[in-house]
Amino acid sequence: MRLNPHIIVVAGQLLLTISLKSHGRLTMLNIVHETYNTFITKPPLKLGAKEKSCLDNVSVNYVLKSANYSQVEHAASECRINMSSRFRAVISPTFNIHDVVHRHQDPVDAELSSIILQRSAEKGVILDPQFDDLDYGYECAIGYQDIAQVILVENVIHADIQTVVEIPPQCMFGNEENQIFIDKKLVDIPLNGTFSCRHGRSPTCKRNIAESSSPRYRLIEH
Repeated sequence: MRLNPHIIVVAGQLLLTISLKSHGRLTMLNIVHETYNTFITKPPLKLGAKEKSCLDNVSVNYVLKSANYSQVEHAASECRINMSSRFRAVISPTFNIHDVVHRHQDPVDAELSSIILQRSAEKGVILDPQFDDLDYGYECAIGYQDIAQVILVENVIHADIQTVVEIPPQCMFGNEENQIFIDKKLVDIPLNGTFSCRHGRSPTCKRNIAESSSPRYRLIEH
């Protein structure tokens, strides 16, 4: 897919408002604790009897600051070293790696991703994530004593989102009035991708962790 370099959704839009009623106790409790840990020097260990009245009155707005096309890389195979001088070692992508890397996406992030894609479609730019054509037969050949790893290069929408958390006094933030805490989160929305071979040292591939056992080999062509 050729990516349009222009912003696809207008900045400043309110994307989502969440509350206890819309998203449940666990989501709101996590948000309160994250806000405690980010902004409060000595947060209370637990809300105790005030938990319900606290969560009943917490609200969070998510406002889009920017959305642009970008690329991200994920390790898509083991890191391998070739110890044979007669053959090239061969590695391929881990099956279904595109699902594995996004398996534990935060539910709110997933909802924000869906909303951004929907808003984009409303502007006439339809972006359907498409990973059916990933080539899982891709092979990366490794020379003698070299290290390499297959990587998944994803085209993504990189969204910078402002979070506006309104905390009531029942949450024991040390104030008798509602308080507003402003932070941000970054959400990458995967659209498609390709596999590539990355040779040499990288954050996910170093000689001291490289696999050498049970290799697949290819004859060196002269």
